[in-house]
Amino acid sequence: MHYLIIAVLTLGLSLLGCEGKTGPAGPTGPSGAAGPAGPAGPQGSTGPAGPAGPQGPAGADGADGAAGPAGPAGPQGETGPAGPQGEQGEPGEAATLPPGLSPDEILGILSADHVAAMVVEHSSEAYGGLAELTPARIGDGTSILLRVGQEATVKAVVRTQDGAIVEGADLVWSIDEEEENISVEDGVITALASNYNIDDAKYSASMVSFKSASHLVAGELSVMVSNAVAKVKLSQDSLIPLAISETTMITASALDGDDKPVPDLGMMGNYDWSSDSGSAGVAADKHASGEMKGKFIGKAGSQATITGKSSGDASITAAIEGASASVDVAVSGSSITRTIIYTDPDTRTFTWDRDPAASAAWEDATITTTFDVELYNAISDAQISNFDNSALTLNVSGNKASTVGLLATTPNAAANGVVTVQVAVANFDAGDASATPAVPPAGTALANATTQPAGIHETDAGSMSYIVELKVNGAVSKRIHFTIAYGAAPPAE
Repeated sequence: MHYLIIAVLTLGLSLLGCEGKTGPAGPTGPSGAAGPAGPAGPQGSTGPAGPAGPQGPAGADGADGAAGPAGPAGPQGETGPAGPQGEQGEPGEAATLPPGLSPDEILGILSADHVAAMVVEHSSEAYGGLAELTPARIGDGTSILLRVGQEATVKAVVRTQDGAIVEGADLVWSIDEEEENISVEDGVITALASNYNIDDAKYSASMVSFKSASHLVAGELSVMVSNAVAKVKLSQDSLIPLAISETTMITASALDGDDKPVPDLGMMGNYDWSSDSGSAGVAADKHASGEMKGKFIGKAGSQATITGKSSGDASITAAIEGASASVDVAVSGSSITRTIIYTDPDTRTFTWDRDPAASAAWEDATITTTFDVELYNAISDAQISNFDNSALTLNVSGNKASTVGLLATTPNAAANGVVTVQVAVANFDAGDASATPAVPPAGTALANATTQPAGIHETDAGSMSYIVELKVNGAVSKRIHFTIAYGAAPPAE
């Protein structure tokens, strides 16, 4: 009850304007229901990327793309080893004889053994190949030779095993449809183009095939074709001077229109050598003894010897297969038909310097010199172009035992007149142990420009003289003077 009184009093006081003290806060009431969501705020900035996750599994293969264009062919590989023998094929049908044959005809068919062929006529009258009927079995290599443009009339027959001709046998001739080197018509084979490969010296022979359907035999003939001889070239083509009884060798070469050697010379005849005058004779060289006696030294007689017979002029000719070449010869009663001309050597004196103030050596480091030698026709004064070292003889005089000397040499026999003169130990006996200082064996060139010469015992300056003689058959010899000089020896200390 008293709580009611207090409440009434409080109310009354409040109505009267008296504000009471605030009481303590009551307990928190329960939460109200959530209000509606407010509008979305602005987009915040993007945070940094997180670390990469592990790789996922590979996806399935995509479809194949279209094939690219083919690349260029690679180089030919080496031929592999032969494969194993294949299995035997099915047996063919048994041959049967046509009906209605007489006993003689049957016997002829059964006796047929092979095809045989021979050359009846050839463009070259000198050709002797296949001059008689010869078996032309497949794979036997029976062949004939033709030059481009030539023809050969060939006879082909069917024969028995003992060589008798089988009468009445049909024989069909044929060549490959793509054959371009030969043609065949009515037994005449014509050479159209060469099938000879000059690089490996082999023919890609054209084949003529023979077949007898009635007598069940076949054969083939190989036709080798090369270019014809278009020209002949001689090893000496300028005027040849000769003395009476003097000889010189000459060689002929048969060439086609492209200046290439023509193969198989001799099958259509050998070289025919001739002279138009009795002043000079010529003959093909032949072996004088042994197993080859009487046979040509050069192919088809291509090498010959010309001999001076009497004073006068002559023309020497070599001919083969319709082509020829000639060279003039002048025969003199004198034995002198050539003249030797040489260029002056760079030096004719080699000097050993013994001055102690300088290192002992050959002056200007010179211990060798080279010069050219030329040969001229003594009659026409024309240079002989094919002169080489093989025709040149060298003699050195002035060399002494155990004394420094000279060597004269031709470095290459095929070179055109080249001579080298060099300081050397001449005629030294290698067994002479008394020589001081020791020197190389006889005829040995000094190693270098500081090699000390042997055999100079004088203390004073001096020199030694030498003669190099040049000799060629039919020419006056030429003599060239050389000197080896040496300075004074240094005074004894």
